[in-house]
Amino acid sequence: MREKKQKERQAKESSKDLTKYDVTISGETFSALPKRRAIFHVVKGLCDAGVTPEQIHEVLHWRANGLWRVSDGTIDSDDFRERVLKAAVAGGPAFDPGRWFHADDQLIHANGKTYALTKMWGVRTEEAVNDLLTKFKDHDITFQAVKV
Repeated sequence: MREKKQKERQAKESSKDLTKYDVTISGETFSALPKRRAIFHVVKGLCDAGVTPEQIHEVLHWRANGLWRVSDGTIDSDDFRERVLKAAVAGGPAFDPGRWFHADDQLIHANGKTYALTKMWGVRTEEAVNDLLTKFKDHDITFQAVKV
């Protein structure tokens, strides 16, 4: 039984996508990023260039309510975490802090709100990035898989 579980665990680990990506934003390259960090940089770069979180959500509509956690106001990470955890307890969307980019330098502030992007992307990461870069092609951002 133990041997069977070990083989199952090894099979699961070997099927993980460990592809790394380079993201370049206005000449600055972020190298050999795992996919969750790569898509974070793309989304953050777009938002820093004036694309709104709502516009990003329109492109990635298939993420439904799993793309952002949002709180009113321009707030820091501690306030954000406190507010969205309180909202979750009151019946709002769940918030597991390990699944969201919510450090002070990761939060996105737009339209009087503060947004945290999900870290959970799965097999559609490249599709999501390509869709964003196709829609917002005028923002000098590139994304490519690299061998490490």
